[in-house]
Amino acid sequence: MLRRRQLPLTQALILLGIPTIGGLGAGCPGECVGAGCDDAFEASAAVLHLGGDSLVRVRGLDPRDGAFTLRGGANEGVEWALGLTPAALWVGAPQASAVVSYALGPADPSGERSLDLSAQDSLPDDVGALFGEASTDRFGAAFARVPDPDGVADLLVGAPGLLGGSVNPDAGGVYLFEDLGDGLSGSVSASTARLRVLSEAAGDRLGSVVAACGDLDGDGEAELVASAPWDSSVAALGGRVDLARSTTLASLGDELLLAGQLEQSFTLADDGARLGHAIWCAADLGVGGGGVADLVLTAPFADVEGREGAGAVYLIHGETTPSLPEGAASMEVSAVADRVIAGANAGDYLGWALAVGDLNGDGQEELALGAPGAGGAQQAKARGQVLLYSGEALASGADTFATLTGETAGDQAGAALAIGDLDGDGYGELLIGAPRANPTDSAESFAAGILYVFAGAAEFPLDDVRSVTRSEGRITADQQFLSAGQALAVGPLDAGLVNDDGEATTVGLALTVNLSSD
Repeated sequence: MLRRRQLPLTQALILLGIPTIGGLGAGCPGECVGAGCDDAFEASAAVLHLGGDSLVRVRGLDPRDGAFTLRGGANEGVEWALGLTPAALWVGAPQASAVVSYALGPADPSGERSLDLSAQDSLPDDVGALFGEASTDRFGAAFARVPDPDGVADLLVGAPGLLGGSVNPDAGGVYLFEDLGDGLSGSVSASTARLRVLSEAAGDRLGSVVAACGDLDGDGEAELVASAPWDSSVAALGGRVDLARSTTLASLGDELLLAGQLEQSFTLADDGARLGHAIWCAADLGVGGGGVADLVLTAPFADVEGREGAGAVYLIHGETTPSLPEGAASMEVSAVADRVIAGANAGDYLGWALAVGDLNGDGQEELALGAPGAGGAQQAKARGQVLLYSGEALASGADTFATLTGETAGDQAGAALAIGDLDGDGYGELLIGAPRANPTDSAESFAAGILYVFAGAAEFPLDDVRSVTRSEGRITADQQFLSAGQALAVGPLDAGLVNDDGEATTVGLALTVNLSSD
């Protein structure tokens, strides 16, 4: 029997997709300033900032002042997914049911391009777009580049709004496209996919998160993972994560596959937990040794020992992930996880975001976990925090970690995270997004958002408690509802771009900002 419980109001609103801050919407008379007016900011832009010392150590960079900006309109919406490959800036625009790649080049600094995906047949030469089969599919809500042994990357795209069969709304699905992972050209239809995986039940929303893994099972080939965080097959909105092994992928041609036909699936018997809200599986975290990739799955609304919505993060060693027992539909993630990291307090929502990277140059990856609900009795009051586990601690099973706390009530620090070497010194930088932060306490800068940049170093502290205000860099602007820090991507660049320090750069930071509809 499913366990039923009454969700707290904040969590219930989130599960239903209703914003927990605001509520006045576009009905404000005249110019709308302050809480509740974010409906007026119905468009988004992806801004590319070039790596360099200034990006890491300047306190006061404007998130809008990057080297290049790709601006969308109301048709493209605000819930963008971001990606960077060496020669392209990528955007997933699920409201327009599309994935876009913009080809970067040396002439792009200080450039800008407007994106209009309603004109599918007249895209500019430097813009390629992959369109979902239906406008309601939310195609592009998540995507991932998939390295391929032939040297030409593939592309994995989630479409959580896809119909299951012909009658199950929002069952969701995942598409795999051959040779499109490094850039798109012209207008391409999702019907050209090599493989489609569909979920069966209404409301599963498979494809909300997708990931291209490293080698999880030691056969030398990559695996693919996708989540259906709203799956209710074991518990109401408990969530599900499906794993497609390389052996399965190699045996498939151009075909349609049901998610239940995959050999491995993880679920969580906790109402409302939403397993698979974030996923990482790119490399070996040292969870179990062996040199194969590890799997990290989060359930930010999981209950832990009576703490409602504390959140939980499950670390699974790749070589120990068994296939489903005969006749079983899924396996309980808590039963197969090698380690579980739980939120300390009710409403922390630990695992809302995660990032992995080497911050201190010791060759071991650190794990950063966002808990944007921490520090407040309700989300609207939450400062948020980030737990940072050292690679050494992960390998040894120790509980040593650093805690980075949000600056002000309501900031929700840790809602987005990224790690990457932005200044080329061999140490990864930690980026912490606080998209609801107000940098001035003025109504005119409500929810402007702040992106904190911590510089990596050999002596990076991994065992203390400190505020995000101690970051070396700080990216923000005094403009309401920019929501800087709500979506991030760090990646390599080889397009011959020169940063603000006059130096050629090989890494970039992409972030989104919301735009007024005026």
